[in-house]
Amino acid sequence: MTTEHVTHAEHGLALDRIAAARRTSWPFTWAFVENTFGADALAHLVSECPQHAFVRVERGGDKTYRTACRTLMAQNAPALSADDLTPRWRALCEALRGAAYRESIERVSGEALADTCVEVVLWRYDAGSWLAPHVDKESKRVTHVIYLNPGWEPPWGGQLEIRTGEQGERVVTRVEPRAGASVVLVRGETSWHAVAPITQLAGDRERYSIQVVFHRKETHEDARRSARG
Repeated sequence: MTTEHVTHAEHGLALDRIAAARRTSWPFTWAFVENTFGADALAHLVSECPQHAFVRVERGGDKTYRTACRTLMAQNAPALSADDLTPRWRALCEALRGAAYRESIERVSGEALADTCVEVVLWRYDAGSWLAPHVDKESKRVTHVIYLNPGWEPPWGGQLEIRTGEQGERVVTRVEPRAGASVVLVRGETSWHAVAPITQLAGDRERYSIQVVFHRKETHEDARRSARG
């Protein structure tokens, strides 16, 4: 399936709502999208969400985290990185690298993204998982995080925290990772954010999110040349 043949009925993205979401500039540029998908599409994406081939990742140091991820589409990849996706999930991934979606993110973020390449990763947080306060690497221009968690309760943790301060020590607002909501983050020197730990109250529930990253193309190409020596 090529990007040009992906229809709205297949991917379900509410592109007009994404583009029209209210953008705020404090403490950095970001936007909250209330309903990223149509209701029917969201229900199918949640029920068909991939459950396998996740890799556990954990790190200490300046950016600590504990979570699991699965790459669905690598940067500049000519095809998806997963053959086991359902047709609706495949259509979504194709749409996420399409021109119409890119234009909607340009409108909501205020950033020109023609010189970027797209990466799509599915993240899974279970009890004890977290992402410490950090500012994204300079290679990232804009990140769109889409949540897939129906019935998620605040005591379970997992909120995206928009932060400020020299080291991101103060929480400005918390975004609940409920199904269909999403957040657009524009990378900057003060774009501190974090994911609150998943608490034991969540039991065996898992928090899923789709992360779409628009990377600086020149940085990506430089990395490839360096890798080739």
